[in-house]
Amino acid sequence: MATLSEIEAIETAHQAAQARLGIVGAYLALADWNTVSAVAAAETASGWLSRSLRMIVGIRRYSRRLAQSYYQLARALETGRSLGMPEYSDDPDDVTMSGLREQYLNLLLEVATLDAEKPADVEGAWLHERLVEETATTEHDGNRRKVRLEASTLDPVIQDLLDATDDEDSKVEVDEFDWLDDLTDEEVDEAFRQLLLKGAVELQTGAVTALRRSDDLTADDVLNKATEAHGNSGSMGAGKVDKYGISAGRDALNDAIRHDGRAEKFARKLGPNPCHFCAMLASRGWVYSKGAVTTKRTTTVAGNAGNFEEGLDGRPLDVRKYHDNCHCTIISRWELQSKLPADNEFYKAQWPIVTDGLSGNAAMNAWRRWMYARQRDALAASRDQANQQSTP
Repeated sequence: MATLSEIEAIETAHQAAQARLGIVGAYLALADWNTVSAVAAAETASGWLSRSLRMIVGIRRYSRRLAQSYYQLARALETGRSLGMPEYSDDPDDVTMSGLREQYLNLLLEVATLDAEKPADVEGAWLHERLVEETATTEHDGNRRKVRLEASTLDPVIQDLLDATDDEDSKVEVDEFDWLDDLTDEEVDEAFRQLLLKGAVELQTGAVTALRRSDDLTADDVLNKATEAHGNSGSMGAGKVDKYGISAGRDALNDAIRHDGRAEKFARKLGPNPCHFCAMLASRGWVYSKGAVTTKRTTTVAGNAGNFEEGLDGRPLDVRKYHDNCHCTIISRWELQSKLPADNEFYKAQWPIVTDGLSGNAAMNAWRRWMYARQRDALAASRDQANQQSTP
């Protein structure tokens, strides 16, 4: 069997690839938002809605396939058994560790080169063409989402995965399982059109309506403030394209975990720059039972500081809860003795220190302030490094 370091490398690559897919969707949706009028959003948003829904369809195709391949490979590494047949074969005798590794790596490379090499499938090719079209211009260079897109390269995590990969090429047994089918194009439209309308178009329309009702604003003031609101509304819509696209992978993992009798424990793997709530969930470690993934219930672990079973409003914490622009994922283990990943260990150790003597809202507020200070310091250090590199 492979060492845990390879499983962690697989998990990190999966989280990074899902994040890149979400960032691609958000970037394209926000760039396309310029086709929507700031003062007549409802009348001009049909094209944006259609293209955003198609982006969601394309991203979901990648997201689901990535999640399935990740889960099959990680499970095989710990147990010697995959869950369901991989894409590359319909013969159980052909399933090997090297085959699962190659399938996973190929999917990672498809996502890594999405804006450089045209994929073979229709939706992937369409996403590729949209990316090439948008990134070839300088119109959006100042947009922070383009910065995030450029920073979401998978090269380092793919190299880490290659470095951690074991040379083992054993045969892998296959436990029968039918992986969750993705939503059809029509189901995507039905599920997300109204949510995009409410989360972006109606948000902009409502903002403009409120501005026009103000007796204190001139026509120029209304236009200027409507333009400012337009950027905020577009950002909100972009975040929803991100979330709804990569939710396919999350749904596939939820379904697999629910039916996988070998899955033993689960935790939150953090995306880059996590918010304080996501970091809090990760700090709980392996406390989540299978029910935490599938029925919104959690277990508690003796000795941990704070109440890990209920949130601040008294409802059970949900490891599946994701906000817009969140790139966290669920990770699984199939052996009870498995160790926590380093990030989870770090936040688990910090929680009782940061919240010492506090509980409830006071504990969460202290945690929020601590997370903000960490991210502020990291950003300042990154800027200093960039300035030093640019100085002759």
